[in-house]
Amino acid sequence: MMHMKLVILWVVMLFYPAVSDAQDYRKVDQPDRVYAALKQRSEKVNTIQADFTEVRHVSYLKEPQKSSGKFYFEKKDRMRWEQTDPGSYVIMIDGSSLRVSEGGKEKNIRSAGHMTGMIRDMLLMIVRGDYQSGREFEKELFQNEDGYRMVMTPVEKRLRQRYDRLEMLFSKSTMGLKELVFFEKGGDRQVLTFRNEKINIPFDPSLFTKF
Repeated sequence: MMHMKLVILWVVMLFYPAVSDAQDYRKVDQPDRVYAALKQRSEKVNTIQADFTEVRHVSYLKEPQKSSGKFYFEKKDRMRWEQTDPGSYVIMIDGSSLRVSEGGKEKNIRSAGHMTGMIRDMLLMIVRGDYQSGREFEKELFQNEDGYRMVMTPVEKRLRQRYDRLEMLFSKSTMGLKELVFFEKGGDRQVLTFRNEKINIPFDPSLFTKF
């Protein structure tokens, strides 16, 4: 399930790998306005393509673990997360369908059940910018001169057992997501950044149906 945890990290559209210290931020007085701006930005986006880098900091390893690949999103709930280094790992979402391939072979993820569905819903929530609808997290918004920092504390039992919190950084100038960080209960963390983002370009439909 390691990759199923990493897949949550995805998302889309962000970009610089260190979370600023909490002292740099102050609480947002009117968070509904920020949520509305994030939602408005997402409504203008029909497709997203980006390169991603994921860095996992693990307490028992001297060096962080790194992976990279490409991310694709198309409205109507279609997404492809394609890790190319190290190794091949692909996650596809097409509507209610979630499929996974590792090393060129499709994996049976039906046993993941509820957790798989929750991961899918979470990923789509982030891409849609629909942060107010999800009930799996309590959310707080902070800001500094350059951006917004959303702190998401899990309330759903299974997520709460694994994660202390999630943090997302958004640019004030574009309202685009710059960084997504998962803080695990044991002190480890995962950082996902994106670059070379392209918006509203056409995709081959097979990206979301074929590995």
